[in-house]
Amino acid sequence: MKKHPTMCFAETVEKTEATAIHHFFFDITKDYIKDKNVLDIGCWVGGYEVLINDYARQITAIDIEQKALAVAQKSFPNIKFLKASVLKLPFPDNSFDVVTMWAVIEHIPKGTEIKALKEINRVLKKNGIFCFNTMNDHWLSKLLDPAYFLKGHRHYNKEVLEGMLDYTGFKVIRTFINGKLLTPIYLNVFYFFKHFLKRKMPRLKIIEDWQMKEYYQKGFNEINIIAQKI
Repeated sequence: MKKHPTMCFAETVEKTEATAIHHFFFDITKDYIKDKNVLDIGCWVGGYEVLINDYARQITAIDIEQKALAVAQKSFPNIKFLKASVLKLPFPDNSFDVVTMWAVIEHIPKGTEIKALKEINRVLKKNGIFCFNTMNDHWLSKLLDPAYFLKGHRHYNKEVLEGMLDYTGFKVIRTFINGKLLTPIYLNVFYFFKHFLKRKMPRLKIIEDWQMKEYYQKGFNEINIIAQKI
């Protein structure tokens, strides 16, 4: 997700910081990351790491925002956090069993998606797993996304993404389109608190439970893909 340079951070990240979407990401990846060497691209302050920290064998995480990385590193001293871009990963070939990348591909420069996927393929071991998600190219998803109109926030077609993966040496295992009305509404409120009010959004369990149900149902808002390096 796009980061704000003046965002006020908490000093550390607790397990309660993981939101419904982080729990969903954990659920769809837990069978792949168990006791594996994992690279998480676009980790921010570690909302996904807080769930996989005791699950994966080894975790490396990268982001482009130094302040977020500082919070993450303080929270998880056993995890290696680095400032780096997906377009130039600072790792040798065949380094990781699994690579994850949540809400990142739509924020890299337009036209660099193939370069990013080739880099991910390079650092994955043979038969390694790549899990990621992004915004779906659906009229309602775009209509409910102010950033689509204001900043050209990209939404992707399922066939286009699967074609990119095929071109860069991946075989798609699973594609799941989810998120209904609550998901984009929740994200808009979240970004309002984050970017304009500069503070955490109040959390309501009843809303998060409802949102979690939406993530496990077919929808229109986001595409989640699990692929394997050929």
